[in-house]
Amino acid sequence: ADWSLKDINGETALDLATEKGKSELAELLRGVEGDFYPVTDPQGYCLIINISKYDSGSDITFSHTERKGSVRDVERVKQVFESLRFIVKSPDLGEHGSFVCFLMAHGSHDCIYGRDGCPYEIRKLTDRFQSSVCRSLEGRPKAFFIQACRGSRLDRAVVAPNSREETDEAPAPVYNTAVRPAESDFLLCYANTPGSAAFRNIDTGSLYVQTVCDFIEKTSVSST
Repeated sequence: ADWSLKDINGETALDLATEKGKSELAELLRGVEGDFYPVTDPQGYCLIINISKYDSGSDITFSHTERKGSVRDVERVKQVFESLRFIVKSPDLGEHGSFVCFLMAHGSHDCIYGRDGCPYEIRKLTDRFQSSVCRSLEGRPKAFFIQACRGSRLDRAVVAPNSREETDEAPAPVYNTAVRPAESDFLLCYANTPGSAAFRNIDTGSLYVQTVCDFIEKTSVSST
């Protein structure tokens, strides 16, 4: 956001934070003052890739062929980003000031599995949005939120016998290099740490995606 914008009284966000004694917020705004992306209308483009069902004839046998509950994540992401003036579907990325992508699928070691059961390296997917490839997004923020297992470790999580939680793990081990985008303006946010599983509730969706949306929604409302 452009934090240099002023309200009807000619005050910036930093001015308001200082007046109201919000010292932590004021300090944060001072750090980003003059270092921001321009505000556009629409604000950006949000792409949702949710692979909920897998072909029965694929080479990989999944513990759960259908990622039940993932539709809740799709609904929530769409609700939040449309309220923030993002276009959820658009043919021209160059019209927008930012790009947001939610990748939701079964995964293993920094790859996701397509519907055909074949692994796709996340790095190769994000590389397609680098400035040298996608010039229309040059100098614009590109954020990726990834809900997929990166291994089978449960990180000491205890799942009750009657729990509605599932993991987005694919049992076949696939080695992939760590995601280190060479270009700037990238933000990659994972639901988990390397080697660990990502959980999804079959009734309410994944805790990660739902929490991300709640936080974005809360902060966007408080900043208006």
